[in-house]
Amino acid sequence: MRLLVETGEGLPEANSYIDITDIENYLPSSVYNNFNSLTTDEQFDRMIIASFFIDYSFNWLGKIKTLEQGLSFPRTDIIFQGHELPNNVIPKQIKKACAMAVNLIMQFGIGVFKKTNEAQVKKEKLGPLETEYFEAIKANYQYSSEYSDLNNILRGLFFRPTGGVLTAEVARR
Repeated sequence: MRLLVETGEGLPEANSYIDITDIENYLPSSVYNNFNSLTTDEQFDRMIIASFFIDYSFNWLGKIKTLEQGLSFPRTDIIFQGHELPNNVIPKQIKKACAMAVNLIMQFGIGVFKKTNEAQVKKEKLGPLETEYFEAIKANYQYSSEYSDLNNILRGLFFRPTGGVLTAEVARR
């Protein structure tokens, strides 16, 4: 897949918030070294998946800049820490969260963002189609709490009426 990084213009074909430079800037060197050992296509896949995951997992504040844009940012009418965000940039918090999501993908695979109790993709081969799944995770919570760092980085950019999509529910008996 072709990587087209959103610049803040609201590009209709944009499919990533980050590029290689962002990965280099925001990932620890050990993770970056692992990322750097991937093929270019594998790197692009992980950046695109991470961007879509971040994009679709949150109920963002403000409004999209244009109806034609490919991703949820850029946005208008967002006050972040007392300042209005410019509608022609992608906040660094979004880029950092995407880099963290790439790190999660590097550690746990592409199926890392599935809900618990669903089978997660362990290995996927496109031609001739072959998919292998991990055993479904059994748990008393809907999402893993290990992603709370993503919530914290993005705090102030999304609505939290239900505690955010990436928080754990505690089951008490």
